[in-house]
Amino acid sequence: MFTEILALAPVVCIVLALGALFYFNWVCTLLP
Repeated sequence: MFTEILALAPVVCIVLALGALFYFNWVCTLLP
């Protein structure tokens, strides 16, 4: 089980990074 978590960790990090990138891009488009 622990090895599965370690295997999924990079995927989760990439998804969070992309989500943050899209979120900040969306916020910047709303700001005047």
